[in-house]
Amino acid sequence: MPILYLAMALILAACSQPGGDRADSGSVRPPTKQATLPSGGSQETVRMQLYTPPPEFPLQFTTYLPEEWEATASQDGRAQAIHVTQRTPDPAGDRAFLHFVVAAPDQYEGGARETVRAVAESYGVPGNRTEVQPIQQHTWPVVEFGFTSRGTIREPVTGWVALGCQAGRWFHIIVQSPVGPEGEAFRTRAEQVLTEWRWADGSRLDGAGGAAGQGCRQ
Repeated sequence: MPILYLAMALILAACSQPGGDRADSGSVRPPTKQATLPSGGSQETVRMQLYTPPPEFPLQFTTYLPEEWEATASQDGRAQAIHVTQRTPDPAGDRAFLHFVVAAPDQYEGGARETVRAVAESYGVPGNRTEVQPIQQHTWPVVEFGFTSRGTIREPVTGWVALGCQAGRWFHIIVQSPVGPEGEAFRTRAEQVLTEWRWADGSRLDGAGGAAGQGCRQ
């Protein structure tokens, strides 16, 4: 009997350890789910599908994308990226998207910060004036910038770019969308994608912690 009690105690202790519940990890998440999101003063139910990047992508994660969205992985110089947009994009151009970029493994914080600032200044509508300012919209970034592009060329767009660190690699996320109701719907869905984001160890995007703690080059 003492052996049985000891075994039960060990099992209970293991189950109570932080991180013992891996229900959020990509290996056990259901392939689809539904999310209730605000929409024009009311609410709507959005069907979402599980997304996992290609196995060779440097930072593994899972999240849920609205079923009308698609993701494409690509090489971006020495960095690697995943571009997420609606499956039927605006024929006038890719104005609404979520872009996730993982920097090269030898990237330092100074260079990563400069890249994010330059990205914020370069996005928007070519030929329009882009205004950039520091913001604190999310809890996980090391630094974050908001931008708005206004002018006489097409409708204005708005968005943000944020720098983070995970498992020794610097990364940044960009979200851009048109100003107005169309863009608001996209932004709401993009925030849900980030809420559903789980790294390979099951941790959330907003629980990544500081750059030093994640092993990124300072």
